[in-house]
Amino acid sequence: MNDPKLVFEPITHSQALFLEVLSQERRDLSQNAIDTMIKDLADIPCISSLSKQEASFLIDTLRGTQEWDRPRAPRTEDRLGEAGPSLPFYKQIYALRKHVKELGWSVEQFSRWLLVHAKVDRIDKLDREKTRAAYTAMVHLLQARN
Repeated sequence: MNDPKLVFEPITHSQALFLEVLSQERRDLSQNAIDTMIKDLADIPCISSLSKQEASFLIDTLRGTQEWDRPRAPRTEDRLGEAGPSLPFYKQIYALRKHVKELGWSVEQFSRWLLVHAKVDRIDKLDREKTRAAYTAMVHLLQARN
């Protein structure tokens, strides 16, 4: 029997909207400060790069209600019912985000690269197959670079 794998649940539309509202309400924080918070969580300063758990953590942080010092762990595919097998593996998303940071790419550069290699322009639009394609392309890019 295979161990269930951790999956990446992308930020929900409701979470993204709520973060936008909170960022506007928090007049004590500049957009740069909020982008830095997002980058600290996801390595890319873009709301659509956050996982559901990271978005919840950021929402709680902005509201001053956080109970943990980091986001909760991703869930496993077997705990998500029918949606589980279509979601990207967390390790692959984590690696993509880390490599984007290492390469020094902007959000726009990464979006263009994703469009070519996965046919989507944002992490939250990736499914398992598209993530696999992007991850494989990134591995080849890094091998060619080194």
